[in-house]
Amino acid sequence: MIGTPLTHARFLRRYQGTYGPAIAGKSTFPGPHTPISGLYCVGDSTMPGIGVPAVAASDIICANTLLSPGQTAQFL
Repeated sequence: MIGTPLTHARFLRRYQGTYGPAIAGKSTFPGPHTPISGLYCVGDSTMPGIGVPAVAASDIICANTLLSPGQTAQFL
């Protein structure tokens, strides 16, 4: 099935079929940072792509803003 704004609106529950920075009316993805200290935002609205792969990638990027990749590897 071709991904059109109509299919995105229906199956992804996106307002007018948008996803990514278009949700917030911005031209770039916001990333994990928020104006509130210690609060981070993750999900497919903060990363290019849709669904689970974009959410997983945004989680990894957020984790790497808190700890270095070496520190993260120690926990694994």
